[in-house]
Amino acid sequence: MAAWAGMMEVMQKRLAEYEASKPHPLDDSRFPSAGYNAVLHPMRGLAMKGMLLQLGNDYPYALYEKLVREGNHTSRASLGQAYKDVYDIRKLCLYLEPTTIPRIPRAWRKTFGDDSLAVGWITPPGSDLVAMGRHHYEMRELQRRTTEKEDEVDLILPGTEHVLFSAQPADEALLGARCLAWLMGTVYEKDEAVATGPVFDHAVIDYSKAQVFFKPDTSKGLKAQTGALDHFEVAGADLEYHPAQATIDGETIRIKCDTVPRIAHVRYNWTEKPDQGLTNAVGLPALPFGTNEHAYPTKINTLGEEILPEEFSMPAAQWKNKVAVIANGRLNKKIEVPLSDDALKSLRKGRNTLSATYKNTWRWGRHFARNETESSNSVYNSGVHLILEMQEKE
Repeated sequence: MAAWAGMMEVMQKRLAEYEASKPHPLDDSRFPSAGYNAVLHPMRGLAMKGMLLQLGNDYPYALYEKLVREGNHTSRASLGQAYKDVYDIRKLCLYLEPTTIPRIPRAWRKTFGDDSLAVGWITPPGSDLVAMGRHHYEMRELQRRTTEKEDEVDLILPGTEHVLFSAQPADEALLGARCLAWLMGTVYEKDEAVATGPVFDHAVIDYSKAQVFFKPDTSKGLKAQTGALDHFEVAGADLEYHPAQATIDGETIRIKCDTVPRIAHVRYNWTEKPDQGLTNAVGLPALPFGTNEHAYPTKINTLGEEILPEEFSMPAAQWKNKVAVIANGRLNKKIEVPLSDDALKSLRKGRNTLSATYKNTWRWGRHFARNETESSNSVYNSGVHLILEMQEKE
């Protein structure tokens, strides 16, 4: 009993230390009160012509960056706390976002005392982090639906690339140029200025064909780079999406798909790293969209986020490579990573998370750069495995 009592005392002490270490809502940027008190409240009533809003990105992994800056990235206690905090952000935000995000433009306009204040809402960029990338295409659609219900709220699409382990757009100059285009077109109403890229308005569907129309004046001079029109997909009532053939017809897009005899839904650029090759005459890219008004997810599908080598889940006698991926502290130069049937199905349905070349750091006493294949065509051709080239980074 004495041992039990001692253990409970230690647990209660650690719980008390944990509660004491939790940041106050006024100091923690994860709480709305911190952002409001620090940024909005001091400016209430300030007269403005327009507002640029960057909200909806989420920055869960910034906590790990903070540990590195503080020198606590090897502390088990700090890493454990960061894991919990990141989990809280990723989970709680999904529950809160569909309720809070659509209310933000209207609520903040009231703070400034101007119900018609023009708002340029910056959408999240693409992401090489699978779960975050999938969160971002859901967020972009939530933002787009909000703009349909709120006047004078426009979306600004940043570049596709992002800061490593962050939801911040990497190309700040490009983002600045697109924000300036919105200011010139919407806020200052300069002649011939175009505020945004093509914005979805409605689709006219005729069995296996459809025609996509964009908001007035956003798709003048519509043009597409090679491969840009490959990102249109259609689905029937079963919500199984299939690639569609798309062509430009004036300021609209005509679509057809022989595998879907009766189209019910159309979507464009529904991917972790949206292509930006479909633009209007001034080079502003079309914004991603989906016509299926599905419920905002309470869980993000992470399939493909981590593909572990076979030695992590199979006995040595069943290894396809017959050698370990990691041996004697070194990484093999070339390995074959088998993909599950679910992973292959996900890729064929357009959830291609392996199309971009990117680098991750692996810490095994050395640093390695992982270069994935530039195209996942090898997955389609073999239907069995993906070749990953492992190159040591000195």
